[in-house]
Amino acid sequence: EDLAIAFVSRDNLLVPYCHVVPITATNRTIYLITDFHPDVLSSTVICADEEGDDNAAVMYIGPDSLGLLDHWCSLHRLNCEKIVDIGAGSGIQALYLAQSSNEAEVMCVDINRRALRITKLNFDCNGFRPPTLILGDINGPSGQVYQVGTNQLAAPRSWKDLLENTTMMVSNPPFLPVPIHDPSINKRYGLFSSGGGSGEVVLSRLVGLASSVLSYDESATLAIVS
Repeated sequence: EDLAIAFVSRDNLLVPYCHVVPITATNRTIYLITDFHPDVLSSTVICADEEGDDNAAVMYIGPDSLGLLDHWCSLHRLNCEKIVDIGAGSGIQALYLAQSSNEAEVMCVDINRRALRITKLNFDCNGFRPPTLILGDINGPSGQVYQVGTNQLAAPRSWKDLLENTTMMVSNPPFLPVPIHDPSINKRYGLFSSGGGSGEVVLSRLVGLASSVLSYDESATLAIVS
């Protein structure tokens, strides 16, 4: 119930919002829990609490996410001392990159609390140390560390303070141009799809943020698929 991954129907059946997707890369299979494609979920409504976006749908596994995983597989050296996944969704990119170093500091950022709860579930189910979860909109000034177990938020901190000295920043940002003043369209596309009125609002901010928080190490990387 806390994760909003299933609901009980009027016929007293347990109906899932999510499925489990096995993904094999570099000789290891990870199991990823995330929502069905919007075509499946279009007839359902994931319950939202009074803050509105906390139980929004989480990005399904698409070819763009898998394409970025294929990219990681082709590289022989990754600097993963501090991994930051912006718009983490189910945590697929951070989870894969965390395999490269047991000592890596992993931070997952999302505007949707439910996405962060599912990210933690995926790390737990695959036997990885839980990442630091950060709730916030990167278009705003700050984010807050989120404790899933207690549903508590730490005091807001600037993005530079939270993400400074990142060595690997990865993101599959939303890119669809969605009119911000049309609630019906916004609801149809959801948080994980809407790139603002131009479609480039999140992407532009992401590039600017990376320039201010990436480590000066020459191997520091920003990787985006969009």
